[in-house]
Amino acid sequence: MKAKPFFQQQGLALPTVLALSMLCSVLLLACWRNIALSQGWSRSSVERWQLRQAALSGICKAATAIFTPVTPSNIPLGLSYPVDSAQWAQLQTRLPVNGCVQGMCRPLLHLSNHRSDWLNRQTSSGSLSGPVGVSLMYWVEILPSAPSANQPGGTFTYRITVLAQASTRNTQSAWQAVWQPASRLANEAPVRLADMQSLLELQP
Repeated sequence: MKAKPFFQQQGLALPTVLALSMLCSVLLLACWRNIALSQGWSRSSVERWQLRQAALSGICKAATAIFTPVTPSNIPLGLSYPVDSAQWAQLQTRLPVNGCVQGMCRPLLHLSNHRSDWLNRQTSSGSLSGPVGVSLMYWVEILPSAPSANQPGGTFTYRITVLAQASTRNTQSAWQAVWQPASRLANEAPVRLADMQSLLELQP
């Protein structure tokens, strides 16, 4: 059997090397693409988690602020959270029918409860301090509760909505809680998420 000429073997090796080189390049690009996608998903997950934590923390801050002693600097337009039915009735005359004033709202239970509906109320929301790069807006619906034997003066139920938004991107997280405090909180007493009667995430 005759051996193939040397130049004929060289001619077969060159296309093989080129094909392997192209295949390696394609595999390398695919690896870099997967790494970039993984990093992107990781950053997105971290950002969503941070916004979620900021929104949940904002709910506790808003609840604590309800019983914070009022001063001229923190009473929006002369409004303050009511402590009895007479003050609640007076507050209703000063609030828009389907809106809020600096985060204080009439009961809006007859409206749909999607995040897009609440976005229309950003201009009438209250603001909270949040992490760097995150803005926190909140709304509190005030609903009177029937008096009980333990609390003859009656209490209020609060539906608190907090929207956390990243400043650099249009990423948002909106959470809502229903809170009926058992009694008025002592000054400086923080509110915990465990104190809420219900907690849910608003969907787009």
